[in-house]
Amino acid sequence: MTSVTKQNGNVIAGAIARCRSGFLHAGIVSLVVNLLMLTGPFYMLQIYDRVLAAQSIPTLVAMSLLGLLLLSGYGVLDLIRTRLMGRIGNVLDFKLADMAFETQANSLHAKSGAGREALRDLGVVRQFLAGPAASGLMDVPWMPIYVGIVSFCSSAPRFSTS
Repeated sequence: MTSVTKQNGNVIAGAIARCRSGFLHAGIVSLVVNLLMLTGPFYMLQIYDRVLAAQSIPTLVAMSLLGLLLLSGYGVLDLIRTRLMGRIGNVLDFKLADMAFETQANSLHAKSGAGREALRDLGVVRQFLAGPAASGLMDVPWMPIYVGIVSFCSSAPRFSTS
């Protein structure tokens, strides 16, 4: 491994380490966002169990206001997560832009194919982190938990009556 490659690896590792706390915060926000995604299923369960059985308008209004509040919180936290991921992409772009430019310039002078698209590749990484795909990937680890909670809550009444 050449010294330039080792130095580039150190720069990349340093840039990612600089963003580690941002990724951690985005993961925590993702946990809360995924918990708030349970608002819809729980709302519907409560409507069918409490409101329709008792035909209670005050309960319907209270549940609807609580649902609206929780879904508003979901929207705000999702916006925060999206902006946080965009900032992480910008930090990585800022930290790695000089190295990518040097790599691309050196590859043009050396007439080699390696590194010719370094700036474009860095832009793709930045756009990926700022886009919905990165947020979707942060939701994937929570999906089995989400499905398990919804499955348990919707089947719990069946277990208790049989």
